Amino acid sequence: MDPETCKYVEYSVVSEYSGLGIPKEGDDFFRDSIREGKSRVYADDLEIFLKEFTRENVLGITKQGKIFTLEYRLRLGDLVEKVGLRASIAEEKDGPQLIVALTRKRRA
Repeated sequence: MDPETCKYVEYSVVSEYSGLGIPKEGDDFFRDSIREGKSRVYADDLEIFLKEFTRENVLGITKQGKIFTLEYRLRLGDLVEKVGLRASIAEEKDGPQLIVALTRKRRA
């Protein structure tokens, strides 16, 4: 994602989150992610997701060279899975890009 414009393109090697409804590319990563999150994030975790996963918060942390992290539960069909979201800034040929990864947390 371009940190200045919020335009984004999804690059994925797995398809387990492809049914979330987030477009593969778009003009506003945070708007699209929050819109879909409202229907996909587990109800008990929605308040913290909406509070923490804002453009200002994520970019504020990552522009300091830190990694933004957030754990929450996500509804995947009939399942509820704990996931971890990580975001960091990477320097690319065409300038800085925000790289966001969503991973399933392993059950103990």
